[in-house]
Amino acid sequence: MVSFNQLNIVVGITVAFFTNYLILQFGKSDASWAQALKFDEYNWRWMLGLETLPALLYFFGLFIVPRSPRWLIMKEEFDEALEVMKKSQWK
Repeated sequence: MVSFNQLNIVVGITVAFFTNYLILQFGKSDASWAQALKFDEYNWRWMLGLETLPALLYFFGLFIVPRSPRWLIMKEEFDEALEVMKKSQWK
């Protein structure tokens, strides 16, 4: 699980780097659609805006992640911990 978390961080930084590079390239291009979207004037806003979309998806995805059985047992919520463990078993 720790490796998966680190992999997600590295992939996220890499994707952000390349999308930012593309935004800079679109800002330098003469394409009418790129000029209409003002990639040249507002490149930092596009960079920030595109990087907030996955962050928002991740944030709202956290609401469907079940609580940890270990944490529930530490809080003496044994019934809920048992239910979470039953749901997560392989079928």
